[in-house]
Formats: sequence, C-alpha cells, structure tokens
Amino acid sequence: MRKKRSICKIIIAVLLLFFILYLNPFGFVKKSHIEITRVIQDLYRLLKHNEPVSEWFQNSYNSCSGNFVGYNNEFALLKDVIVDPKMPETFYMQCDGEKMPDYRFEEGKEGTHLNKWIDDIHKLETSEFLNVETDNKFTIVVKRYEYANMYHTMTDWYNAFLMITFFNQTGRSTRIILMNEQTRSALDETWEILFDEVLSVRQLSKPVRFSKLVWNILGYESPLNFHGLASLPYIEEFHKFFLGRFDIKNTKPLQCKKLLILFIWRRNYVAHPDNPTGLVKRKIKNEEELVLTLREIYPDHDIQGIQLDAIPMKEQLQWITKTDVLIGMHGAGLSHILFLPPHAAVLELFPLYWTKYTHHHFSAMSSWRGLKYASWQNLNPGNEYPDYSSYMPPSVLATEVKMLVNEMCPS
Repeated sequence: MRKKRSICKIIIAVLLLFFILYLNPFGFVKKSHIEITRVIQDLYRLLKHNEPVSEWFQNSYNSCSGNFVGYNNEFALLKDVIVDPKMPETFYMQCDGEKMPDYRFEEGKEGTHLNKWIDDIHKLETSEFLNVETDNKFTIVVKRYEYANMYHTMTDWYNAFLMITFFNQTGRSTRIILMNEQTRSALDETWEILFDEVLSVRQLSKPVRFSKLVWNILGYESPLNFHGLASLPYIEEFHKFFLGRFDIKNTKPLQCKKLLILFIWRRNYVAHPDNPTGLVKRKIKNEEELVLTLREIYPDHDIQGIQLDAIPMKEQLQWITKTDVLIGMHGAGLSHILFLPPHAAVLELFPLYWTKYTHHHFSAMSSWRGLKYASWQNLNPGNEYPDYSSYMPPSVLATEVKMLVNEMCPS
C-alpha cells in the first residue's frame, strides 16, 4: 500500500510539472525544454527505482550468445571477457555470428561511463590473446568518482552489495577491480575488508579472461541516491553485511535510563592529498557548549562528541552501533545512519548557506530504516562565522533533543 501511494504521488508530480513547466499557464515560468526534460527524466527514474530488485531479471537484454547480459539499463554481466591492463576500459568478447551488443544504459545528469564501455567492446578474433589464463572468481568492476567521500563511497559499496546479492555471491567470494587510478584514501581499507580481493586494473600484470565480470551500477545512479524512494532494497541486509565483515553485531537494546547521545564533529583535516588545505565546511562553532548543555539536562546519560573520520572505520562502527541519538551537521559522516540501532534517533543540522529542503540524503536514510528524525536550519546570519562554523543556540538544541528522546522513551 505504501509503495502504491508513493507511485501515485510521483505520477501526480509528473503531471503537475508538465502542466506548470511546459504549458506555462500563468506565464511566470521561463520555458527551458532541456531543464523540463531533465526533471521528467529524474522523476521517471525515481518511479523505475521503486520496482523490486527481483524485476531486474525480467528487464534484461541478452547478446553474443549470452556473453553479454544487460539488466534494467543499470548494470551488466559479461562472460568470458578479456581485460588488458594496457587498455583497461576496452573489453574483448567472443561474439560469433552475431552483432555486438546494441544496448544503452541510463544516462543520469552526470552521464555514465557504461555507454562508453559498451561502445568499446571489441569482438575477439581467433588470433588475439592466445593462451590467456581464465579466472573464475566472481569479479565486479567499479569506476569511482568520489573516492574519499563517505557518502558517495557508500553508494559504491551498496551497489556492489546489490550485485553480490543479485548474482548469489558473498563478500568472501568477490573480487573488486577499481578502474580509476586515484590517490589512496582512508576509505580504501574498508573496500579490502568488505570484499575478498580489491585491486586496481593496473595491478593486472597481463591480460586476463574473466569467466564472470560485472559492470557495477554507477555510484551517482545508486538507488541509495534516489531519496524519494518509499523503501530501499535490502537495506537491513546491507546493514548486517557491512557490520558482519567487521565482526560487529548491532544488538544494543534500548535502555532509556542510560542513553548514548553522540555528536559527530566536522573539523578541518586533510582527507587525501588532493585537498591540501583540508578546509571543511558546515562545522559547529560551539561544540563544547552543546555537550555541556546536554550533560546538564541528562546527567545520567552518556553525552559524547567525536570526529569520526579521524579514527579507523571499525572504531567508527563501534561508536555508531552503541549510539541512541546521533547529532551532526549535514555531511558524509551521517551515512553512518545505515548502521545505527533500529530504535535510534537522528538530529541533522544545517547552516544558513546549506538549505535543508534540497538535501534529503539523511532524512531518506532515516526513513528507510524506520528511525526517528529531526532537523534544524540556522536562519540567523549572526550565527555564521567566516571559517564556515555555525553557532547553534543551546536552548534550540535542548528542545530538539528532548523531543527525540521523548519520542524514543515516552515518560
């Protein structure tokens, strides 16, 4: 029933947009067919992503005697395909007596490298790549665009998890090949924990024939990035998979007499060499004052603040799986909402210059997981400082947290 209501809302939204933007009955909307088309495409893709993952099998395209299978215009399985590290984004495939695949992947607003890859599939000739060894390990090819950002990397991890679920594999049976040559970041170690083997395509010393090679869903086109979805496929299974690979069990019960209320701080730091200044926006100006405020109101509870990206991922997860109320500025670290206990609550903060009504990443995650959620937007210019720090009035914090705690633990 919830899914049907969501689909109806999307259809109504499409009709309203067409009426207002295209027909322009009131004369106050400047027509731009490019922008109108883009909005309609986004809504169409939202509707499409509401389809269950099981229907991806039905929406498939088969070519080259089954050596190429495209699914849902999102990803593809290639069989007996050769990858040459000298030309890493060219794929060599047997296609006897058939045309090469005539298939297109969905183009998001950032485009997609998958259409370039399919255009670069070469028909394997008999004389090419003689005596190439066959590798039977299930392999997923990933091309990253935001390799040091927790949220965007989470979309890549989630997409790869969808692939192993879809093809009945496990993290222990899967190899990841990263197509990009990028500076190593703090998140690379997590790739290596989640999957059995992770390597750059340049680490292949010679051409390899892969019996099963999957082109991953593009990170930007992940279902995780469609915040209007009524539900997210396999969200709790992903939760268990991720924590399980770190040997962490999220079994914390709700103990209303002893809550852990955790602030996650955004602070300047060099996440990777490509950002030498280390400047971070959306910081909190009065961190200590806010912690002391809640300690005065809740003397029996545990009130803590931590810069999560300064500690290893396993420690981050150990903090998060014990947290009852998570508080933080809008930022990639709030992706940890996916690993909070099922009874938890989230308070998301926004500075004046970052409008909350257009950033639904973490309200969507909270909704998908059934968590309690609240947000606060600073509207006072006097609370903003030149170093991208925002002052949050302690009285406002107290009000917001009290509402969440009372919702979690009714008196």
